Amino acid sequence: MGFSLLEKLTIKAYSNNKYDKAVDKIKVMFNPESYSISCENVYQENPGINTSDANEIFTSSKGEELSLDIIFDGTGVSDFGIKKLVPAKVSDQVEQFLECTFYKGGGEKEDKPYYLNLIWGQLGEGGEGFKCRLTKAGIDYTLFDRSGNPLRAVIHATFKQAEEDSGGAFSPASAYTSQLSPEFVTHTREIQTGERLPLIAQDMYDDPSLYINVAKANGLSSIRRLEPGSELIFPPR
Repeated sequence: MGFSLLEKLTIKAYSNNKYDKAVDKIKVMFNPESYSISCENVYQENPGINTSDANEIFTSSKGEELSLDIIFDGTGVSDFGIKKLVPAKVSDQVEQFLECTFYKGGGEKEDKPYYLNLIWGQLGEGGEGFKCRLTKAGIDYTLFDRSGNPLRAVIHATFKQAEEDSGGAFSPASAYTSQLSPEFVTHTREIQTGERLPLIAQDMYDDPSLYINVAKANGLSSIRRLEPGSELIFPPR
């Protein structure tokens, strides 16, 4: 029977979202016993007007989240029970992990942590890895030497699938709903001099009679005098 090397989970760090400039890499000591992947769809509530029906409109799908536990050991014991002569300190291993995944990187955009690719088995599309960024890491220290120095740490890490980097926070839901009419989502509008609510309702909803609902949503006692420069809320149709 031939001997094959055990494939270890590898975390590669990149300085940009094209994943063509590698800057760091970590190969874990012990592979995770399990991992979980969660996904979420986002819906916009549309209660409707003059109806008791409550509808939900699909707006977007959020990127997947991958959660797993990573063990760092300072006792010197490996996967095969072989003890290393000079094991690496747990504190150093944890610091290396944080430098690679959590702290702000020194790449093209120094205000952001590195982009990551988790490579192990069939992770990601076609087994090419899970491209992501670390969103959360909780550290449990579970074993100590006589001086109180940690000998084992478990990091509970959550990684979010990388979205397109548009120079700031990217929100697929916002990008979608910003293009929808007030028939589906709530909008705001600044009142201009001389504007009247029925005409605005005609413009926003193509139905001037819906000015009543707009007045109720904004708590207006009178619709004859609209203050120029003020903002009104226009609820879903």
